[in-house]
This record gives sequence, structure tokens and C-alpha cells, in this order.
Amino acid sequence: MFGPETSCGGPVQWALHLLLPWITFAAVFAALYTRMIRASVTETLQEDYVKQARAKGLSEWQAMRAHVLPNVLVPVVAMLAMDTGRLALPTALFVETAFGLPGIGRIFYQAILRNDLPVLAGIIVVSSAIVVLLNLVADLLFAVLDPRVRASPLPAPV
Repeated sequence: MFGPETSCGGPVQWALHLLLPWITFAAVFAALYTRMIRASVTETLQEDYVKQARAKGLSEWQAMRAHVLPNVLVPVVAMLAMDTGRLALPTALFVETAFGLPGIGRIFYQAILRNDLPVLAGIIVVSSAIVVLLNLVADLLFAVLDPRVRASPLPAPV
């Protein structure tokens, strides 16, 4: 049963102790995503349809919310799905080592040192499955974010 107090101090203490590792993990990705989002927003703001929306009387915020952000979110979602597999395990290894936390990154590192192939294969299979699952979720989000991607029935053969 989930209780407010356990031997580790409860969920509040657990979250407080992991706050700094979470911030460190996020900081690795923050600059990359901030740069990409800024470039995408800057590019999208120069598009004709955004200029036309502003000329028709939409405020800057309304134009941003209705026209810019939906177009910027599509590449961000794709990048997030792809970066999960490429950067998550090495970053987890760094954060776990720096803060002395037990986790999959440390297990992966120790398996490499011991040449423990079953553990390495298991971590790689699980990591690959997570990447495939997140890419599936990203593809489904594309249909929500971009109506041009939605599936339509195939035309009848002639």
C-alpha cells in the first residue's frame, strides 16, 4: 500500500532528493531544444500565412498560438522521440555517476566493464523497445498536431 511515510521518507522526500539530478538531466537537453525552437519560431514568423494573419488583425499572441506553435511543435516532437534513444542512456549514465544513484546507466556501464553480454543485450533490447514506442507515440501526435498527416481512406481503384 502506498503510504505517506516510508523508510525513504515518502514521496515528497524522494522527489526533493531527485530534483537536482532531474534538473541536471534536463539541462543537457535544454540548450539543444531551446535553440531548435527559437530557429523554428523565427523561420515560421517570416511565413506569408503568419504575416497575413497579423494583417487581418490577429494579435501577436493569437497569431503565435494559432499559426506558429502548431507548426513548430511537429519537428520538436520528432526530435524528442529520436533523442530519447540517442542521448538518454549516456546522459543517464553521467547523472547517475555524478549523483551516486543506482540505475540503468550504471548497470550498463558495469556490464560493459564485466563484459556481461546478457545484461548488455537486455538493456539494449529494452532501450530499443522504448525508442520504438516513443516514435510510435510521436507519429500519433503528428496526426493531432498536423491535420495534413491524418490518415484518409484509400481511393477506390478505377
